Amino acid sequence: MEQIHSSENQSENILYPEIAKELSLLREKDQYIRTEGALDDSVDKENTLKLKEIIEKIGWPGISKVGKLGASSAWLLAQHADLDVEFQEKCLKLMEKNRDDVDNRNIAYLTDRVRVNKGMNQLYGTQFRGSGSDHEPCEIEDPDNLEERRRSAGLETFEEYKMKMKESNKKFEERKGGNDSPGAK
Repeated sequence: MEQIHSSENQSENILYPEIAKELSLLREKDQYIRTEGALDDSVDKENTLKLKEIIEKIGWPGISKVGKLGASSAWLLAQHADLDVEFQEKCLKLMEKNRDDVDNRNIAYLTDRVRVNKGMNQLYGTQFRGSGSDHEPCEIEDPDNLEERRRSAGLETFEEYKMKMKESNKKFEERKGGNDSPGAK
């Protein structure tokens, strides 16, 4: 898998290939604990610390700095930094400031994650909670304009996304024998 990441980044003209590789490895660790049902706060804490160090060194790791995979990995680490909502909010502000160098869909996901973590309603309908038949979207602000917000962020329709989330949750439940849901991406 690492070889694929390396060849992908080699085809991109990026400023920090070593940081891109590090972000990719952190992403793999993040996804392993989630897909294998081995959730471990220490991994999220370690990944958050590493991302903080990277941001201190190079600013927000956008596409021009670390490639598409590296930028996506940085976003995913911020998305899963739920134990440090203040840091998540800082990452969101950095992504918004560098909007031309990030995937706007990721801004929508992180916006919702931060809002839900702060006890607010989400804007884009990306965050779900519960498991099994109780796996439902968190509260949505101004649901009448949800589809327009999703469209402007480059997201699929809410119904399409809801179906994906239900299928993902179903597969997770089957694999884990009914344990907690994987949460939102």
